[in-house]
Amino acid sequence: MRARSIRLSCLCACTVAFSGCRGKERAENAPPATTASATAAPTAAPETPVPAVLCRVQDDPKAPIARRDLDDLTGAAQRIANMLRGETGLPLWNLLDPQVRDASRRERFLANLDTVAARVRRAGSATVERVLLLEVAPGIQGPMKVTCPVPGGAWTVATRVDGADLALAYLAFDGDPLPPRLVVRLRRGAKGWNLLGIESSAHRYRGVDAPAYLARAEAAHTAGRPVEAYLDAGIAQVLSMRGRGVKTPLSGRVAQFLAKGRATAAERAVAKALDLPSDRIVSVGLFNTEFDLAPRIRYVTKVGDLRDEPRLRKESARLADALVQRIPALAQTFDTVVFEAVETPPATPGAPVDVARMAVRIAERPPAHPPAPAPGG
Repeated sequence: MRARSIRLSCLCACTVAFSGCRGKERAENAPPATTASATAAPTAAPETPVPAVLCRVQDDPKAPIARRDLDDLTGAAQRIANMLRGETGLPLWNLLDPQVRDASRRERFLANLDTVAARVRRAGSATVERVLLLEVAPGIQGPMKVTCPVPGGAWTVATRVDGADLALAYLAFDGDPLPPRLVVRLRRGAKGWNLLGIESSAHRYRGVDAPAYLARAEAAHTAGRPVEAYLDAGIAQVLSMRGRGVKTPLSGRVAQFLAKGRATAAERAVAKALDLPSDRIVSVGLFNTEFDLAPRIRYVTKVGDLRDEPRLRKESARLADALVQRIPALAQTFDTVVFEAVETPPATPGAPVDVARMAVRIAERPPAHPPAPAPGG
């Protein structure tokens, strides 16, 4: 099983990009990013300042995207989605903007692209759900924080600009249980739009979107079910991602919910459900197999050797049974639970530690997404 571990405090999307196009968001207490403008020298009647970067949104009547730009950006995003279904990522490498097409990073780019492409190939058709166009005033360079007037609440985009217009196109794919959402980053070049990078997250989990999972988390918290509250909020966090440096009202509400000690409460509740001392539960989170999500419980094992797979499997099966008996709702949301055994807790939180990982099936229904058939099968 190809998988990666994800912490709820920093649930990361798969990214195919280069550092050359990555902007750094300023610290909370740092001075704000520059707001230079192209305003002429004031006269007796001062003119309205021209913003350094103006965000246009396709569905905003006050600052819409010009039809030609919208058609070009939508077409570029759809073509990139189609290329991801191909057998090689080389066509996308050739689409990269010259400023980020670094030959020394080609191998890494193509390897990351394979991960994104695997999700796209298993998904259904794609729809461009939103396009943001950042119009950059001539000569403006450096880190910027831009407000985008998205209906339902403004988004904030933190990025680095170099005088050329930038765009973010969002593609939502059909499928189940974890259909992907791609964020395609583009830069206006002399002959059209060039690719800066691709980020992959998801927009639904088992047919339910981020606002619904956040509502479930809030309801579970009110009802005194901390494990369900924490995991549902974690799912909401995954589904609310809109790309690196992008904050939305929804992602802010999810982050605020998770910041209120939810992890500690979930860890204590899991220890109680498993009838273990609280210090044997190292952490609780989500595990992302790229095609599905599962609760992840890292614990201190009583098996003396992490290489003793038979005993670890027996231990994890016993723990899974106890967990579902005490928290049956987990089997209604997830197919599996992942246990990560460690011999001793890490010296400091987040420190590297050897783990033995066991996935235990807890759902009675068939897998939501069976393995893809082998070529020719």
